[in-house]
Amino acid sequence: MELCGEELWRPLATTFLLKWPTLMAVQKAKPATLKAFYYLNGSRSQKLIEQRLKLVEQAVAVSDEPALNQSFALRVQLVCRQLQDIVQTIKEFERQIAEVFANHPDREIFASLPGAGPVLAPRLLAALGADRERFESASSLHRYSGIAPVTKQSGNKRHVHRRYLCPKFERQSFHEYAKESVLWCRWAAAYYLDQRSKGKPHHTAVRALAFKWQRIIWRCWQSRTPYSDQQYEKALRKSGSKLVGIFGRIEVGKNPVKNPVTKPSKKAVKKT
Repeated sequence: MELCGEELWRPLATTFLLKWPTLMAVQKAKPATLKAFYYLNGSRSQKLIEQRLKLVEQAVAVSDEPALNQSFALRVQLVCRQLQDIVQTIKEFERQIAEVFANHPDREIFASLPGAGPVLAPRLLAALGADRERFESASSLHRYSGIAPVTKQSGNKRHVHRRYLCPKFERQSFHEYAKESVLWCRWAAAYYLDQRSKGKPHHTAVRALAFKWQRIIWRCWQSRTPYSDQQYEKALRKSGSKLVGIFGRIEVGKNPVKNPVTKPSKKAVKKT
């Protein structure tokens, strides 16, 4: 019946459990009442509704002891009301974040990042803040956020691993943005594909991309200049970057590893 785990966060599930907190309660309800409930709460698939009604009819209670059922019903309803309050609070957080971001003087910088959107753009802005002296270089941002790896060396032994002591949410913000940019930015997808072609695991390739993005974002942040894909690709061509040669294998909106671009053969081109 999809009423456990993360499904409890859905308004339909919490409303359902507040109305019918026990199996006995829902089995006493008429099928027409249940159908009307689902329909009024946005679940209008007749096939899915019939499946749910069948599950209700065939379900067997773990216990018919009134003391147990009544006490657990109260606990279930308490949790549902708490979840409803949490959801409303999250919505208010999101509203305030959107409002503050829309009025922030650095909004254009972070809104220009491909794939950042209304969720990641405010997170990246909050990670850097408004004080330009906070990070005197991109390297300081690398180290602070935990994107830069740690190198340990003793004699001939050398070990490189990801940084553990860092603000985890900020590191995750840059990591998530780098992953998202692969779908929206051609050079980022090319860089990610190049890293994977070298045998790098997914998260290692994403961290390497996040490292590059931090240098770009830091420069835009310091100069108060929105990011431009066209200008950055122009710079890559001017410097003779090998990423330019990979652009033909990239299709914006698709993961270059999971959905590689297939070029038509020479024979097929001649026939057309």
